[in-house]
Amino acid sequence: MNRDLQLLQTCKTLSLPAVEEVADCPSVRACPTCGMRWNIANNTARISTALAAMWFFCFVCLKLKSECCKTSSPYKICPSGVAPRQAAIPVWQKK
Repeated sequence: MNRDLQLLQTCKTLSLPAVEEVADCPSVRACPTCGMRWNIANNTARISTALAAMWFFCFVCLKLKSECCKTSSPYKICPSGVAPRQAAIPVWQKK
């Protein structure tokens, strides 16, 4: 198995106290567009800011930020909830 994929499948989960109702979120995610790996295990204090401004995808639900923010905010989980662990690493597809 690919090491990055194995990490996505076995990383620890964490709660994000700054974001309402987020518990057991995988601490490592791959960008749903390009597959770049993000690890927030050591950055939980800044996750709300990151969801709001830094990343273009939501670390919790894995939707693009523009889609997630239609029904959510940086401090409240979107109705989709926490996305399950990723079973594949996305690859950038030039259109």
